[in-house]
Amino acid sequence: MAGVFLLGLALLGIGECSYEKIDSIRTMESAITAVRADFPAVKSVSPKALRLYQTSSVPLLILDVRAKEEFDVSRLPGAVHFEKPKDLIDFLLRQKERPDTIAVYGSLGFRSAEFIEAASKGAAGLENLEGGIFAWANAGMPLEDSQADSTTLVHPYNKIWGRLLDKEKRAAIE
Repeated sequence: MAGVFLLGLALLGIGECSYEKIDSIRTMESAITAVRADFPAVKSVSPKALRLYQTSSVPLLILDVRAKEEFDVSRLPGAVHFEKPKDLIDFLLRQKERPDTIAVYGSLGFRSAEFIEAASKGAAGLENLEGGIFAWANAGMPLEDSQADSTTLVHPYNKIWGRLLDKEKRAAIE
């Protein structure tokens, strides 16, 4: 009985995904495919392409839409934290110049795709990082911690989704 209760709690923490869907996502490729299927209108960018944007002169804004405790563990270099689409829209309205590209990421891409759908009415040029910070970290791309120091650890969101993050890159969670 306790096992059923714990499974129920775990599923509540995952969001709107059904158990069958969660169980079917066992690889990064299946997660990316699921995000594309669930959010066909959301434009995506690969970790490799985003890294090229970062190292070029393209005006770029990188948004981390994970929870604050996840963002505090690590983030993409230069990322700004926004949890609500309205906050992004308000931020962009205050800017004199808008970046050409706004890359948005979560752990795997589900939350960021939802964020993009909600924000797209007031902000254009949003691209979802394929595979989120998990794919970025698994590819060995640079990360920084809350002190802007280099790190390799990522908050795994939870044990179920965290299985898609390389084991040595998973930060401990309570």
